[in-house]
Amino acid sequence: MHFRQKTILLWLYLFWGFVQLLILNRFGIVTRLEATKYIYEAEYFLKQGHFSQIKYIFYSLYIFLHVLSIKLGVEFIGIYILQVTLNACAMLCLYRLSLRLTGDFGASNIAFILLTLCFPWQVWTTHLYTESVFDSLIVIFSYSLIRAMDAGLKWRVLAIIFFVLLIFARPTGILFVPVLILLFGYKFLRAGKKLMALITILLPTIIFLVLLNFEMRGEGEFDFMKPFRESQIICGVPEEFTNNLVLPKDGNNVQGLFYYIIHNPIHFSGLALKKIIYYFGMTRSYYSLPHNIYLIAFMYPIYLFAFAGLRGLKKLNKIYWAYSIFVIGIFAFSIILTCDDWLNRFVAPIMPFIVIAAAVGMKKSLHFIMGRGSAADIS
Repeated sequence: MHFRQKTILLWLYLFWGFVQLLILNRFGIVTRLEATKYIYEAEYFLKQGHFSQIKYIFYSLYIFLHVLSIKLGVEFIGIYILQVTLNACAMLCLYRLSLRLTGDFGASNIAFILLTLCFPWQVWTTHLYTESVFDSLIVIFSYSLIRAMDAGLKWRVLAIIFFVLLIFARPTGILFVPVLILLFGYKFLRAGKKLMALITILLPTIIFLVLLNFEMRGEGEFDFMKPFRESQIICGVPEEFTNNLVLPKDGNNVQGLFYYIIHNPIHFSGLALKKIIYYFGMTRSYYSLPHNIYLIAFMYPIYLFAFAGLRGLKKLNKIYWAYSIFVIGIFAFSIILTCDDWLNRFVAPIMPFIVIAAAVGMKKSLHFIMGRGSAADIS
């Protein structure tokens, strides 16, 4: 990296730091709502030596970070500093991933700026929820994974470590199991290794379904039939109570989910469409007007540029292109099978992938407008 680009990166980080200060000034360190269950669970673990419920295994990374911060006497400020630090590392990984994919400093700068300005991704650094750590780990893992595809043992080990951390950061970390199944299946198919592709897809899929069944056993927020019984689009907000649905006696498993879909296709399809509109649309009737205007003015053009940039990404790196499609698709599909969040937390994991594609699309557009290349070029 040349001195000029290092200087630009420094300015980008100063801008990122300014945005973090604005967010901290606006929200402070948030320890209410979702945060209370992790704080309570950490205190419970310190007293009892185990979790209050088995479901917290899939939040264990974040709970143990709370336990450690309590032990060190820096609980809330310690977690906040950790989240900001991980966010900074994720921003660098995003920058380097963009540069590795495109070979273009301009596209990397654009990606950095867009994610810095992406409020639905950045805001969680001040909230003691799992989101900030989880979302940062996704970017760090993704960079490690792409490096591991054509690098030595070090990056493969790092990718495995970050993958394990993802699994235990949030229950949705398990979604990276099917992402990787599809990715390596796609990789083997491209190489003409059909048998390896079949083995890669079948065996891990069985393991994933067993893990998913284990994760689905629960009540409350882990009651997977509740969003369908109550026609929930936003989690915890019933649209209507539907009495004429054909539901399994025990729906909290993969079989029960398929049973509901097969026996209620119209109800399922209608809900699925609404959830996807809410998920990508992101605006809410209960948001302030400036908040909704920001989402429309900032996010919708990014979607358009990302759509334009996907073709360029496919030419640049087919493996990453497939990986980003799988991540976006599977996380969106998980919303169809559950519900969307009141505060748009669930869209944050896919934002870095949309931002990278948008940066490619923007750079292509700039080259085309300035007459320095065709619309298909990036550099």
